[in-house]
Amino acid sequence: IRESLLNSIIHRDYNVYGSTLINIYESSIEIVNIGGLIGGLTVEAIKKGSSATRNPKLASIFHRLNYVDSYGSGIPRILVKYKYQERQPKIEVTENSFFITIPKFDNTLESNDMKILIDIFNEIHKKNKDTKLIMVGIGEKEDEIREKVKNLNLEDSTIFAGFRKDVNKIMQAMDVFLLPSLYEGLPVVGVEAQAAGLPSFTSKDVVTSEVKITDAFEFISLEKSAEYWA
Repeated sequence: IRESLLNSIIHRDYNVYGSTLINIYESSIEIVNIGGLIGGLTVEAIKKGSSATRNPKLASIFHRLNYVDSYGSGIPRILVKYKYQERQPKIEVTENSFFITIPKFDNTLESNDMKILIDIFNEIHKKNKDTKLIMVGIGEKEDEIREKVKNLNLEDSTIFAGFRKDVNKIMQAMDVFLLPSLYEGLPVVGVEAQAAGLPSFTSKDVVTSEVKITDAFEFISLEKSAEYWA
């Protein structure tokens, strides 16, 4: 939603009188902005990060305020957040309007974080066959996660620890802590991992910056591939 609202402010056509419409429904939010795509851009192009700035001075101000990381990153960032969601954002463009529909985020898909973690570990394991993955606290979708592990032939290298009360002790056996979360906010486990002295990696623009209390804690964008994380 934040990215969509920023786009509606930065990229709207201020030569045309009218208001940006924000329609809030039970299952989605729709933002209708004045001004279609410029510079020959297409919907497919902006999904891949292409950008043309209608209001360069306004875009520069938001960039200096750190509301914009890099031009063209907004739409790809939205799509990454919904990578494992059943309902996807919908973008429609006319000559004078830009429509984006953001579905309600399904936070019950708790297994998605684990799927990303497994993809990353798969790339790590390709580089070092001696590595082991310890997964703590999976939830209702454990069978689904185990199936993914099996399909990647990682069964002998993955430990399913279940829900534990001694996570602090388990961390003493770890070399690295990974939390590639889609919607974690401020994870207490991230603080615990730093207290245990673990180099830690989590999702940029998802996990809040307040969780970082040591230099050993790093943020990586979910737009990056599993190989990049590895």
